[in-house]
Amino acid sequence: MSRMVAFLIDAVIVTISVSILAWTVAITQSLLQLPVLAELLRLGGLFPDFESLLAGFVGTIMFALYTVFFWATTGRTFGKAFMGLRVVTTSGRRLTLPRAMIRLLGYLVSALPLFIGFLWSLIDDRRQGLHDKLAGTCVIYTWAARPDERFLAYQLQRLAPRLDDEE
Repeated sequence: MSRMVAFLIDAVIVTISVSILAWTVAITQSLLQLPVLAELLRLGGLFPDFESLLAGFVGTIMFALYTVFFWATTGRTFGKAFMGLRVVTTSGRRLTLPRAMIRLLGYLVSALPLFIGFLWSLIDDRRQGLHDKLAGTCVIYTWAARPDERFLAYQLQRLAPRLDDEE
């Protein structure tokens, strides 16, 4: 669940970025009064909804650059950082640029058959999705245990010698 929320946060960030970029281009075009450019981009009516196609393409490219850049440099995107997650190799090291790109391409493979590659992480012992297996990566939690979890661990540790004495 936390991985999905992280993905949605990242999607919102990229969507807002693309919207700002599209708004800036539209304002610039109207201020410079370039209707000829707009008509050229539509290829004379061949693509009447060219702006939507272009926004989708730019959004996809920006999402790819965003995720690969942050996975390769910090191991996490803003969404993953917010959720306390980090992507590492199966040996615990930081991702290289090629491995981050393989993981991103693995997203496509994971999504193709009804997102089964993503759902695989729910039944896998190491919580790896198909994209993680292809890239040799895994997602780990980076935040420290909460105080209530530390309290429970401490109490269990204190009880352990007593339980051994009773046997």
